[in-house]
Amino acid sequence: MLRKAVIQRISGQVSALGGRVYEESLAPGDATRPYATVKLATSARVEEDPFTSYQPIEVRIYGDRTSFGPLDEIEQSVVAALDGAEVTDSGDGSTHLLHWGPGGGDFSDEAKQLIGRLTVFATAIVVKTEV
Repeated sequence: MLRKAVIQRISGQVSALGGRVYEESLAPGDATRPYATVKLATSARVEEDPFTSYQPIEVRIYGDRTSFGPLDEIEQSVVAALDGAEVTDSGDGSTHLLHWGPGGGDFSDEAKQLIGRLTVFATAIVVKTEV
């Protein structure tokens, strides 16, 4: 449900996407461009704290093979919408503070004949323990 919260946040905050934000690999083949997808990548442990891990969130912004300029502008809007934002997981009610992180960049999707920008965010996942 974290994915759903991120999708809703982007849809509500980034008007250039016109609500066209999908789960990774689930955008319709004829989706109007530009559009974005959200993927929850494999979580990783924080080495200094065995009770905490982080959840990477990948946002891919797709567009026609004309220019990366419009995708760069949309990326800035996505970063503004998500970096430092709190989103609530409707499944378990947990709140996640999102942070923009390293990674990302330009890519080309040959199968879809589109270009894109990858932007990476993360949120902490704290393991609840009994003391």
